[in-house]
Amino acid sequence: FLPCEDVKIVAAGDKLGNVGFWNLDCKDEDRIHLFQPHTAPVTSLVFQQNSFSKVISSSYDGLIRLMDVEKLVFDLVCSSDEPIISLSQRPNDEQSLYVGDGYGMLNVWDLRAGKSVFHWRLHGAWINSI
Repeated sequence: FLPCEDVKIVAAGDKLGNVGFWNLDCKDEDRIHLFQPHTAPVTSLVFQQNSFSKVISSSYDGLIRLMDVEKLVFDLVCSSDEPIISLSQRPNDEQSLYVGDGYGMLNVWDLRAGKSVFHWRLHGAWINSI
């Protein structure tokens, strides 16, 4: 169902850790694709800007996962003891992921290296958006 440049897709996460994709142009039962990459509420979904076949999700379970559309699975990007609250990517920089956690930390995660390359304590509590 992805990538789909000519199809309208809506993605959403729920409180049970599910991520759903709805094909708005399809009328039959194939219009909904549901996955459960997390065990707690999903907090963010990021479509990579230059590759709609890559979707990154985060959750209160402390996991960040990257959906591999060809395998239809979410691979683990990183795991944290803190809940992950927000995600963002800069335009034209798909290798860096900006991560806000439940304790006020902002991390820059290098997807190639598989580690945090910068981190700052910016707040005393959640970073809701980046």
